[in-house]
Formats: sequence, C-alpha cells, structure tokens
Amino acid sequence: MPDLTAPSPDIWVPYIKDGEKILWQGRPSGAFHMRRGDVWNIFGGIAAMLVTAFMAMVVLSSNAPIVFKAFFGAIVLFGFLYALYMATFQFYFAAVRRGKTHYAITNQRAMALTTGRKEKFEDEALNAATNLDYVPGEFASIYYKKTAHRERHSHNRDGARAGYQKQKTTYSTRYTYEGFELIPDGAVAYQTMLGVIGAKLAKPGAAKAGKSGEAWQDFLFEGEELLWEGAPSTGLRPTKFGVVLTVLGLLVMYFAGPTAVRALSSGSGSSEALIIGGLAAVMFVLGLWMAVGIWLLDIRKRKATRYALTNRRAFVASALAGRKMLTYAIKPHYRPLLIKGMMDEVTFGEEDWFDTKTGAKTKRAISFTFLKDGQAVYDIITKVSADIDAAAKK
Repeated sequence: MPDLTAPSPDIWVPYIKDGEKILWQGRPSGAFHMRRGDVWNIFGGIAAMLVTAFMAMVVLSSNAPIVFKAFFGAIVLFGFLYALYMATFQFYFAAVRRGKTHYAITNQRAMALTTGRKEKFEDEALNAATNLDYVPGEFASIYYKKTAHRERHSHNRDGARAGYQKQKTTYSTRYTYEGFELIPDGAVAYQTMLGVIGAKLAKPGAAKAGKSGEAWQDFLFEGEELLWEGAPSTGLRPTKFGVVLTVLGLLVMYFAGPTAVRALSSGSGSSEALIIGGLAAVMFVLGLWMAVGIWLLDIRKRKATRYALTNRRAFVASALAGRKMLTYAIKPHYRPLLIKGMMDEVTFGEEDWFDTKTGAKTKRAISFTFLKDGQAVYDIITKVSADIDAAAKK
C-alpha cells in the first residue's frame, strides 16, 4: 500500500495566495478504521442479512404465486445487499475516499483537497475566533467549523370536515462538522493550528494522548484554569413527549404482538399470512423501542457525557458512539441563565438554530443539562462571564 501520509506540495500551488506559507501538510490514514458507532452498523447489517435470508427462504418455499415471489425476492435482495454494504463494504469505500484526500495548514487557512475525476477544494480561515475541537489518538481528528443546516419536512393532515388534505411544513436543524479526520500526526497538526489562531497548549505533549475527555488538563491553553467538572444525572428523565410515546408503544405492542404470533404460526404459508405476520413483527419491535428503548438510550447518553468549565471555555465530552469533545468559548456580553427544576440547566452560550415552525434562522442556548446542583455551576459561569466582559472592555 502506498504511503498516503507522504507530502505532496505540488498539488497546493494553484490554491496558495500571495504571502501565504504552508506550515503543515498531510493525508488521512488509508487503512480500515472502525469507530465505536460502527459496531452497531455491523451488528445491524449482519442481523438484517440473516433476517432477509430467512424471509427469502420462507417465501421461496411457500405456495405463493410466482409473481409475488419475484417481487418480494427483489425487495429482499436489495435489503440484503444494503445490509452487506453497512456491515462490510462501507469501510472499504471510506478508505478509498480518504486515499484521495489531502490536508494542509497555512499561516492563514486550513485546506482540504479531494482528487479524482471530480476535484473538490475546501478552505476555512483560521483566526482568533476559530473554535477547534480535537479528538486525540493514534489517528486524530481536528474540527474547525460547525455549520447549521435547515431541513424541511412536509406532512399531510386529513381535513375530515372540509374533505381535503391540509399540508403542514415543519423544520429541523442538522449540524455538520468540517475538519481533518484520522491523521497520523494529529498532535503536530493541532498545535500548528493553535499557533495560527494565537493559542498554545499549557502541556504541548498532552496532545498525543490516546483518549479524550479523561484528563481535562491535556486540553487547556496557557493561562487557562479548570474551575469545575461534572456530569449530568443518570436517573430517569420523564418528559411529556416520552410518556406519550411510551403509551403509544405499549398500544402498538398490545395489538401487533398477538397478530404476529397468529399469522406466523398459522402454518398456512400463504403470502397474505407472511406479509401480515412480518409487518406485525416489525411493528412490535417498533412499539418496544417506543415504550422502552427511548428511555434506555437517553440514560446511556447521559452516562457517556462529561462536562467541564474553565476561565475561558466550556467542554462537553461524549463517549457514546466514538469519543468526541466539543469546546465552546465563553463570549463577552453573554449572560448565563439558570433554569431550576427537578434537575437544573445552566446556559453558557448560543449557536445557530432554525425555528421549527417558520424555518427562520435564530439562536438557541447551549447548556449543561440535568445537573443536580445547577446553582453552584451558575455562580462559576457568572463570574467567568463577568471576568471576560471586564477583559474585553480594557
């Protein structure tokens, strides 16, 4: 396999501006990489392959019409191939894409170039306002841009009295992160970026640490002090939406379970029984997820989350599906907010957001949630915010 990390200075010539100098360049690893979240894709893909193979055998050995067998077989084949892709081939294609990717850092920008039939160049200015998220390890990742995207959803609602369908549109927000991923010398690239934006690690050697979110001091800048660290409560968090979803899930299980058992155990082998039984089984699993799964996932997310606060930034680390740590600079003139309740919430910043009803771009609070002692955290953030305000006025 070729050395994908070897420098290729010539490819940057068309993109370099006057007065710009390349400080670092490299390429992501071309080997196969699997993150913690990919384990679920593999298990899910294997399970889907087994299910589709079993359904194919049942249908093909039944007395169903040949047209039904052909139509159902085509659907099962598509599902089997997609499951095979999720379990295996996705990692191959990801490695191929990384093999065509080049990264570089100049004294002004971070640049990424994908070569091939269709060349793609992206760059992002690096300055004091740039917020870097660093995931250390043997193959590290650095993210320098977070973008909010508006997603539009249309729903048809039956107008029973008027006799027509009324369409309702809602919106949601999806975030994407841009940066360098899976680079072998990530510590060097990270410290190079910090130098461009005017920051420096208090412990430069710590950037080579293999794990994130375990030693906050490894990510502190010079002059930065850790003031507080904690985690959200892992108790059950009842919400109106969750309770409604649980009730609906129990109802779905109540009706779908017996239907699936009767249809699949009838022994008729007819196409109608197979379709009804299969759909009922799927609905039962969906109902189980609605009734129980959402609560277990919520608890698991909070168990995998850690918080920290310094005299400059707030940290949110997660180890749910691969290790990830987000940092938020506490900006001047922002006023923290304490929201009291069964569990407290403390805001420390804002980010772009799209209104769910109008789709208009607005702001939403970023916060530490589900805290047992929100007042203590609020007092610390208030003092930090006041100190940053005072420093900004000088």
